[in-house]
Amino acid sequence: MRMFRILGIWPPSVPTYFNAGHHLPLWEVAGYLRREVHRAEVDIVDAGVLNYTWKEIADLLLNSYDLICIINEYDNVEGVRRLTDYARAVSPQSKLITYGRVSGVIPEFFCDYGLDAVVVDGDFEIAVLDYVALIRGKLSLSQARGLLVKNENGWERTAAGQFLEASEWAYPPVSEMPLDSYARLSARPENRFSAIPGKRELTVSIARGCPIGCDYCLVPMYQGLRERRRKVSSVIDHIEQIKAEVKIDYVSMYAPTFSLNRNWVLEFCERIKPVKVLWKCCTTIHHLDEELVAKMGDSGCIRISVGLETLDTEAQLLLPKAKRIGDPQLEKLCQWCKKAGIELNCFVMVGMPNQTKEGVRHTFEYLQEIGVSIRPTAYTPYQQLGSKITEADLSSFFTRQITKQILLSGITPAEFYSLEFNAKVIPQSIQ
Repeated sequence: MRMFRILGIWPPSVPTYFNAGHHLPLWEVAGYLRREVHRAEVDIVDAGVLNYTWKEIADLLLNSYDLICIINEYDNVEGVRRLTDYARAVSPQSKLITYGRVSGVIPEFFCDYGLDAVVVDGDFEIAVLDYVALIRGKLSLSQARGLLVKNENGWERTAAGQFLEASEWAYPPVSEMPLDSYARLSARPENRFSAIPGKRELTVSIARGCPIGCDYCLVPMYQGLRERRRKVSSVIDHIEQIKAEVKIDYVSMYAPTFSLNRNWVLEFCERIKPVKVLWKCCTTIHHLDEELVAKMGDSGCIRISVGLETLDTEAQLLLPKAKRIGDPQLEKLCQWCKKAGIELNCFVMVGMPNQTKEGVRHTFEYLQEIGVSIRPTAYTPYQQLGSKITEADLSSFFTRQITKQILLSGITPAEFYSLEFNAKVIPQSIQ
């Protein structure tokens, strides 16, 4: 019996910025299919790290895949379309499915891309696995979950997708991941807000889903409000195994809100300390306290990134109450981190509704004064996305880098972007 051949691929693209955590679904879904699909070969190619030409993609497509799984992201949608065109020409027998953060919010956007299926909701793994069973004749359309499927009658939506428990997720095959290419994308000092320049990062998914409820956040839209989290023992075992197999300098713990479960973090700190590995994470200020920060630092944590967003009291009304942080709370956290030997990195938004020049100036000046790192981005209202959005607008104005409408009145676009891309310089008109 012939092996069923699957390709999981991130199409060639120029990343807006690089976050290895956004690439994890490519590897985790492929790892899951390797585990769950009988008599299948699964190849994985991350062509989104500037190491593939389209000629090389064409060479790859000549391998006669039965199914090509294309991951979609906000800065690679043009690549999804072009890859689909190449696949239709070079490998017309292949079925094509896409999954990712974009289709998890506006799946109908991809209905004119020449695809055979789009993952709509639920965890990506279940929907892709169901589509494999569907095209192999082992599942009927009425039994499939989380999909839009193209057939002779047009597009048909299946039953709702489902979420896996964390114990069912697959870990990625790290030995196949282009970790050096990932490191090169973060090599410049200006890119240090996402990774650590000159260091080889291992990114480990810890949790999916978040109950905090920021309206503009993508996570609840495609992962749900209920957090699902791996067991500490599973994470530690994975890190120890990978540390023995490949060279890593530190680990990025990838979760929407790493310290949401305080007891989990305390157990993790106790278990990770003897492993002797440096690590970083992203969380909220509300879910940190002095004891927890101290234990994190003692166990090897070197950076905590927090979604501060703004210190502008008017703009904070957009945020859930738990994220409406004042100067005193932030200063306390800064002191805890300094004492624990941890770098504090604050995510800041520019252009939020009701934000003022004075509020922006205070936010940046205060963060500089207390000595924390700043990662600014343009406010991006993902909650306003609709399937009628154009490809150009999606790839340009929903990447958190540039914005179609400068919401911060009284400053020019040039001043707006000098804040976003050079947080050390505050334009004169805002001072």
